[in-house]
Amino acid sequence: MAKPSTLTWLNRGGRDVFAQIWTPDGDVSSARAAVVIVHGLGEHSGRFAAWAQRFVAHGIPVYALDTHGHGRTTGRRGHTESFGLIFDDIRHLLMKAAAAHPAARTHLYGHSMGGALALGFAALRAQDAAGARIASVIGTGTAVRPGFEPPAWKIKLANMLDSLVPGLALGNELDPAWLSSDPAVVAAYKADPLVHDRISVRWYNEWMRTIAAIKENPGQIQVPVLMMHGDADRATSPSAARDLAAMLNAKFQTWPGAFHEIHHEPCKDEVFAAILSWINSLS
Repeated sequence: MAKPSTLTWLNRGGRDVFAQIWTPDGDVSSARAAVVIVHGLGEHSGRFAAWAQRFVAHGIPVYALDTHGHGRTTGRRGHTESFGLIFDDIRHLLMKAAAAHPAARTHLYGHSMGGALALGFAALRAQDAAGARIASVIGTGTAVRPGFEPPAWKIKLANMLDSLVPGLALGNELDPAWLSSDPAVVAAYKADPLVHDRISVRWYNEWMRTIAAIKENPGQIQVPVLMMHGDADRATSPSAARDLAAMLNAKFQTWPGAFHEIHHEPCKDEVFAAILSWINSLS
C-alpha cells in the first residue's frame, strides 16, 4: 500500500497549506493520468486515503489538498477570505502534478464543497486550468445547494455580516448520519479530530457567488465534466446538481439509494469503475 508523501507551502494569504501525495511504485514520470482531489466542507484530505489507493493501484498518482481552515492547513476552522485564494492553492497543486508527471493529463476531482471549488476553478480560472493540462472535472455529491433547508436566520445573518464580520463561523447543520449508510464511516467521521462543523459567513457567500458565476456563463468551462450523485443524498441536492450538469452539458450519473459520500457506499466499486472509465477515455 502506497504511503503518502506530504507537501506544504505558504500561500499569498499567509496560510501554511498542506497536501498529500500518493504515488504508484516505480517511475511515475510517464503516468498517463493524475488526479487532484479537493475535499468537502468540514473534512480533510486524509479521508480520501483509501480512495486514493484505488487510483494508485491503476498507476494513477493522486494529489489531495487541505483547503483553508481544514485539516492541517492553517487558519480559522471553516473560513477563507476568498475562494480566489483557494483557487491559487488548487493551481499550485495542479502545477506540481503537471511538473512531476509531464506525460499525464490531470483530472480535478472535487467532492461536495470540493466539487463546487473544482467547477469554480475551471470556470473562473480557465486559463490556469488550461496551463495545468486539466483533462476534466469530476464532481461527486457536488454542493450546488444544500440538500436541506438551512435556518433562514443564518442565511440572513450571512448576507448582513459578510463585509462586517466575514470570519464569523457557525455550525454547518450537516448531520453526519447523512454521509454514509455505513455506521463505521459515520463513527469514524465523528471521532476524527481533524473534522469540524464550521462554515464562516464569508465562506458561505463565496460559495453562493461562485455557483451563481458558473450558472451565469456555463460556457466558461472548457473541459469535459462528470458529475455523480447519490439519489438519497440529504447533504447536497441531487436535483440542483442535475440541473447544473444540464447547463454545463456534463455527464450526470445518479446512484440509487446512495447517501452523500458515494465513495463510502455499497456502490463504491461501481463508482470507482465509472470514474476510472471516464479517466481512461480522456487520457
